[in-house]
Amino acid sequence: MANCRIYVLDKQLKPLPAGVCGDIYIGGVCVGKGYRNQPQLTAAAFLKSPFEPDELIYRSGDLGCWTDQGELVLRGREDNQIKLRGMRIELDEIAARLSLHPQVEQAAALVFHHHGQPLIAAYYLSEAPVAERELLELAATYLPYYMIPAAFIRVAELPLTLNGKLDAARLPAPRLEEADDAAPMSEAEQKVLDIFRDVLHNP
Repeated sequence: MANCRIYVLDKQLKPLPAGVCGDIYIGGVCVGKGYRNQPQLTAAAFLKSPFEPDELIYRSGDLGCWTDQGELVLRGREDNQIKLRGMRIELDEIAARLSLHPQVEQAAALVFHHHGQPLIAAYYLSEAPVAERELLELAATYLPYYMIPAAFIRVAELPLTLNGKLDAARLPAPRLEEADDAAPMSEAEQKVLDIFRDVLHNP
């Protein structure tokens, strides 16, 4: 777009080199003055440009990086980036990996709480149910262990808000099978179970 500039900046509004992910800002005459009747949102997203006098830059909320060839690679949304037990997690990345399954048309990931413990739930659209084992194997192939969902839920649609974001309140709550009545058959199995409970912080 003519007279439009794209910046990839760190939290101090300093330009980042190629290959380093940061916040994507837009500058130029295409940038407006702010959100109508939304002074707080305007103050957070429309900033004075450190590069051009008397110009604003718009904080898009997207994350990305430049390539050595000058192409911009998007890395998802900052508002879909969370921390779970000290680990930074990209919910969009989980959804993207699950969408690689040939039967999955669309997917989304959310954090829910089970007995006070935060866990990840994955929601997916498909014409027929997909075996949970297949989805677990797919997730384990591409994702680190702390990003593997604890529940997979098939839904008829992924509801959106008026702003086009996932409407978590309209999604069904995950139901995890309780294994309290399935006691281990041996002392060795009990030890293994205790190890998994400790690692997963799921007593």
